[in-house]
Amino acid sequence: MKQEKSQGWLSRLTLWVEEKIAPKVSKFTENKFVSAIRQAFLDTIPLMLIGSVFLIIWLFPIQAWMNFVAPFSSQLSVIVNYTFGLLGLVGAFTISYRLSQNLEIDPLMPSIYSVLGFLILSPPVEGATPMGFLGGTGLFAAIVVGFLSTLTVKYFYDHNITIKMPKEVPSGIANMFASILPGLFILGVVWLVRVVLNFDFNTFILNLLQPLVVAGDSVWALNIEALINRVAWSVGIHGYTVVQSVAMPFWTMAAAENAAAAAAGQPIPHLGTSMFLDGLALWSGVVTWPVVGLLLFSRLRSFRTLGKLNAPVGVFCIWEPILFGLPVILNPILIIPFILSGIWGVTFAWVMASIGWVTVPYAIIPMITPPILSGFLATGGDWRAIPISIVILLGATLIWFPFIKAWESIRAEENPGDVIKSKK
Repeated sequence: MKQEKSQGWLSRLTLWVEEKIAPKVSKFTENKFVSAIRQAFLDTIPLMLIGSVFLIIWLFPIQAWMNFVAPFSSQLSVIVNYTFGLLGLVGAFTISYRLSQNLEIDPLMPSIYSVLGFLILSPPVEGATPMGFLGGTGLFAAIVVGFLSTLTVKYFYDHNITIKMPKEVPSGIANMFASILPGLFILGVVWLVRVVLNFDFNTFILNLLQPLVVAGDSVWALNIEALINRVAWSVGIHGYTVVQSVAMPFWTMAAAENAAAAAAGQPIPHLGTSMFLDGLALWSGVVTWPVVGLLLFSRLRSFRTLGKLNAPVGVFCIWEPILFGLPVILNPILIIPFILSGIWGVTFAWVMASIGWVTVPYAIIPMITPPILSGFLATGGDWRAIPISIVILLGATLIWFPFIKAWESIRAEENPGDVIKSKK
């Protein structure tokens, strides 16, 4: 009877989530504009990964190594400057490109106009284009210019405001002429705002968003992100996508500023980054490693089998088999440690970094980097990240332990034959 009531409650909750919550969240994350921004920023991750490799080689904190690479510093800095330092410029292209694809227009010319418009926002000073806003600090301007370029081209095309060529003219040449009028409008508007009116759009946007960036470094903001991620996953919604859709521009801008500060030997300013969450706070590691470890020593055959099957991928923080197989999703018992372990990891890592007991993460790492190694690499090789990561994992294990045992007992009661009998 108790099990039937539980199943009835879970069924009602599942139905409510499917009907009321999931459609709204999916509608937001799948919106053509939101998905374009999300995918465009994902397109920049390979650049940041490549730049991070050179950044770690350049700044790896072992004195003998630093002495060895010192003569090559200027050469190593080139890759760092042209990956992190041009994120905004690349973003202007990818944002327009992805939005054009979503709006089903040829993405080439809108993307080219977006890049040119973005460059006009940073006019030459003494004959040279300043690099300051071409990197992460220009990402929000890239969004605006990318949207302006794509929507203008689409509007002109949809309303036939184009230079029309005779039918005999090849389509490639005709399309080129068709893009001239929208391009003239796009570049003309940006030129008028930045050059004629002398309105520094980049600085305006940066000052407008600065409070949000600073707030994003707080333990409260990071824990809210973790909470939203966990709650969304708990009801079967891809939590990382939900958080990423809003936070990714801030994470990317902060990551670029952190890399620049590290390269300049200055204090690293931002904790509100994906490398902090994935690398030091062990966002997914506090689920996969503790849970897989506990399952391997379970008294249930099914749990041990699940642990063994998940161990190879769990090493790399791939948690979907755990979430759906145990399951954690829509499980009122396991949702609690799922949320608490995430908050624990974020809070402890934030405190350690804030008081200077570990370097603030500044190097981009792949999401599947195993815990302990992830913190070590994200902090540029700071050995203190290793014991901190171990403490986070041990704390998460203590959080998970009573709830896993409770769920184990429930499953053992439901299926006594699954229990491994102790040898006498």
